[in-house]
Amino acid sequence: MDNLDRRGRAILEHLPDLVLICDSQGRIDWVGPSLRSHLAEPSGLTGRNVFELVHAADRDRVRETVLRALEKPASPVTVPGVRMTAGPGGTASFDQTLTYLPDTPGIAGLLLLARPSIQTRTEPVAPGTIPLESRAGGAGEERLRQAVRLTGIGIFDHDHVTGEIYWSAEQRQIYGWGAEEPVLFSRSGVSPSETWSLVHPQDRERLLAAIEHAHHAADGQFEIEYRIIRRDGTLRWLSSRSQTFFSNEGSNRRPVRTIGAVQDITERRAAERELRFTQTAVERSNTSIYWITPSGQVTYANEHACQSLGRTRDELIGLYVWDFDPDFSPDRWAGVSATLKERQSLVTLTQHRRKDGTTFPVEAIGDWLVIDGEEHIFVFAQDITERQRAERELQLLSAAINNSRTPFFSVGPQGQIVYANAAASASLGLTHEELLRSHLWDFNPDIPPGMNEEFWEALKASGMVILQTRHRRKDGTIIPVEVTSNYFAFKGEEYSLASAHDITERKATELVLRQSQERLQQVMKVYDIGIFEHDHVNDKLYWSPELRKAWNLGDAEPHVDLIVRTIAPEDYQRVDAAAHRAFDPRGDGRFEVQMRVIRNDGTERWIDSRSQTFFEGEGAARHPVRTVGAMVDITARVAQEVALRDSLQEKETLLREVHHRVKNNLQIIASLLHFQAKRVRDPADLAAFADGRDRLRAMILVHEKLYQSRDLSRIDFGSYLKVLVRDLQQSYSARGRDLTVNVTTDPVGLPIQIAVPCGMIVCELLTNVFKYAFPNGGSGDATVSLTADGSHVKLGVSDNGVGLPADFDPRNSSSFGWQLIRNLTAQVGGEVSVERSPGTRVQISFANESGRP
Repeated sequence: MDNLDRRGRAILEHLPDLVLICDSQGRIDWVGPSLRSHLAEPSGLTGRNVFELVHAADRDRVRETVLRALEKPASPVTVPGVRMTAGPGGTASFDQTLTYLPDTPGIAGLLLLARPSIQTRTEPVAPGTIPLESRAGGAGEERLRQAVRLTGIGIFDHDHVTGEIYWSAEQRQIYGWGAEEPVLFSRSGVSPSETWSLVHPQDRERLLAAIEHAHHAADGQFEIEYRIIRRDGTLRWLSSRSQTFFSNEGSNRRPVRTIGAVQDITERRAAERELRFTQTAVERSNTSIYWITPSGQVTYANEHACQSLGRTRDELIGLYVWDFDPDFSPDRWAGVSATLKERQSLVTLTQHRRKDGTTFPVEAIGDWLVIDGEEHIFVFAQDITERQRAERELQLLSAAINNSRTPFFSVGPQGQIVYANAAASASLGLTHEELLRSHLWDFNPDIPPGMNEEFWEALKASGMVILQTRHRRKDGTIIPVEVTSNYFAFKGEEYSLASAHDITERKATELVLRQSQERLQQVMKVYDIGIFEHDHVNDKLYWSPELRKAWNLGDAEPHVDLIVRTIAPEDYQRVDAAAHRAFDPRGDGRFEVQMRVIRNDGTERWIDSRSQTFFEGEGAARHPVRTVGAMVDITARVAQEVALRDSLQEKETLLREVHHRVKNNLQIIASLLHFQAKRVRDPADLAAFADGRDRLRAMILVHEKLYQSRDLSRIDFGSYLKVLVRDLQQSYSARGRDLTVNVTTDPVGLPIQIAVPCGMIVCELLTNVFKYAFPNGGSGDATVSLTADGSHVKLGVSDNGVGLPADFDPRNSSSFGWQLIRNLTAQVGGEVSVERSPGTRVQISFANESGRP
């Protein structure tokens, strides 16, 4: 026992933990010798109050811990981070564990074990010979034994001279070593009896280096934390601290004894690991986390909080809430803080302002906590920008569906209607309440109850189903609809959201389109119209059966080279030029050509081909992508046109011959009148013969012009007038009448049935000018004009002669000439107008049937 006491004293001298025994009032009865390495000489502390060693700011916490320990004897109570006086003006932080042991001999009071906090490292005592004598006798020895036992610290003593190793019962218990089992410490790792084999393989090299250092270093200090794997398989963390003593000096210096202590720190390491995990999780959280004082000052902020506000940690720590939250003022914070203290937890929506002045919405959750007697507010602040955007989108979507004119239904797996918008109710003629009480088959005759399960499984497998079906309105009418159903799950429940579109008009349009397509196909079949399509991008060519038939292709696949080779050589250049124009990106893409092709059976066929080429792109990048068109075999039509053209040419030749013969016959009559006039002696009769010959000349000239014209349907009446006026001038010049006649005409073409009457009218009017406008052989001027304004032709004859007699009325004159003029004007559907002064102007106006000048 004496050996144990000496070892215990030596161990306690170098323990990292402080051991004190106090009475229930906190008065120190006994002090472990290791206290001197941390605070002060133990001998000066007996009788003093333990609270004197505690920093003033931590005394209340220690007092509360003492009270809790006194209430529960033999139950350890821990208070972390207690600052204790460490010499003049200095402090060190300890985790204190107090156990009230009123019935334990040698203690009969409070056992206080003060362990340096994780961040605290104490200075070791100076090396030297440890005192082997007891510094206290009697009660001190008993307290020492109880302290060693109750702290659970294992002690060991290694005599390097004799090789003897001593392990206390606590040490053996820590290692899981038997009470009577010898302690062997060789490092062979062969025998399971060697304690070295318990050291974790990953820690052996580090532990060996620490031992070697302690056995050779000047101070002989050894302190390390390492792992062991006990023989029962459990892993334990140990903290070992020892002091090695030496004999001799210099090169003869040898280790003679090592004494130390081992403490099982598995729980502490687990707590430290959990603390590190917690700190890492907090620091790396994607949620902003703050510690805030009740006055609103930030004492801690994690990395995400700093990033969210665009500030460094140094910039953020010390700020007040209102420095970065514009929704809070100091007064409002005071009210919120009081509410939070009352409720212990509070959720609020607010906004945070970044360093650059921009703001963003946040949801802040605050918890009121009291830790070691101090009040703190723990705050989670989550940026809800995306959440608000999603909520906004959801609101807009919900509003769009609710107010949509498209019927929307939500249907459950059993076919029950769980949601319907107003348009859905209106489409079925049901109230909203009636629709929500119904099932799918109540208004859809195509999905009876027995088919609902099959439909639901198909929807669930594909995710979306589009089908055309029918809906039955409340009044019994049936409407065709196209329904799009989407499967979705929400909070563990399955639904289908379906939209229904009334396709009554579409069905009618499809019917009309289908009928139109059928008619078009019939027309194409009747007229043998073949259609084709050329995909320029993929170089694919489609020909309809009618086109294959026209080309006599049979089963051969059409291609561009085949078409090119079949074009008749005399038409190739013309077709090639038309194709280049159609494919030119600068053009309109139209292609129209009639060509001859030589089929594979050697026959020649005429083909009328028309197409439209479509382009994509702009400017230089514009290129053809698709050509669609039609071809029809016009061989028979071309043959008919040739025959008709030949027949027409024969008829035109015959008609020209008719006009020529009419002219000749009229010319013969004119010649007969000329010869007959030579026998006439009466001047009046002679004038009548001359007038008749002039009228015949007007008619002869029309037939002569038609015979000479390329167009047998009409003559150029302007050139006709010029010749007619010239002939009349020559005729009357021979009779002693020499007048100047001007002709002004527009290029007007008149058919023969209009040209002949108009020519005779001009002949009559100009004859009157020659006879009566300038009596007594006087000279003067006359004008013949022809104008056309698109709808009417105006033919006029004017002179600057003596004019018509005052009592002369052209409308009622019985003279042959004016009767002829009136009759001929009526024949062309015209009107006569006469202007008397100065001179005379007579104008005939009639419709321009050709509609062109």
